[in-house]
Amino acid sequence: MINPSLRILTGTVGSLGTTSEIVLEIDKELRPVHIKQIMLQRNSGTGANYTPRLGNVTAFTTGTIDEKYLGSATAVAVLTDDAEINSFCNTDATGKLYLIPGPDAGADTSFTYSVAIFVY
Repeated sequence: MINPSLRILTGTVGSLGTTSEIVLEIDKELRPVHIKQIMLQRNSGTGANYTPRLGNVTAFTTGTIDEKYLGSATAVAVLTDDAEINSFCNTDATGKLYLIPGPDAGADTSFTYSVAIFVY
């Protein structure tokens, strides 16, 4: 039986635009993962709303098989989007997932993120 290890990836990033990606390095090779939770907090910037997304290929397209999570549009007044995902997928071949906070405007938005993932 395979025992998964829990990884919680955190950070703060700035100067994000509408399609800017945060690269989540899980491993150095393809790994099956169980995405448990995504937390995003908008710190500053011009975007009035944001819609978080997570994919397993860089520059993934919304509504395709490469998109593993699509959040709801959240007004910045709410500040934190905390979603329990419960999604299984693989990383890309280099062990990465890609988080797009998705502000609706500007190229100056700052976010703090926390992503909880079980790695197999």
